[in-house]
Amino acid sequence: MSILLSRAREGQCRWIVCEAGPASPRAAAPDLFGGRRVCGAPVSGLTSYCAEHRLRVYERAPAPRPPIDLATARRLPAPDLQPELTEIFG
Repeated sequence: MSILLSRAREGQCRWIVCEAGPASPRAAAPDLFGGRRVCGAPVSGLTSYCAEHRLRVYERAPAPRPPIDLATARRLPAPDLQPELTEIFG
């Protein structure tokens, strides 16, 4: 079930549906929101989303990796400063 975003009422889920709905032959131009469609299911709690989509919105993201300490990171020496190459290519 999906409805146009411009026609969604208070208490209906505002999760934007990914697949585009068919264009109406009566409509000459899309509405103010470009014809975007939303879920339209009854919302749960004090959010703008239904129970299914609320789980996606408030899902915990994985903890970010610790930052790389660039002060201790070592770069490889430039190719012309590597002693092995200097001995070979003189």
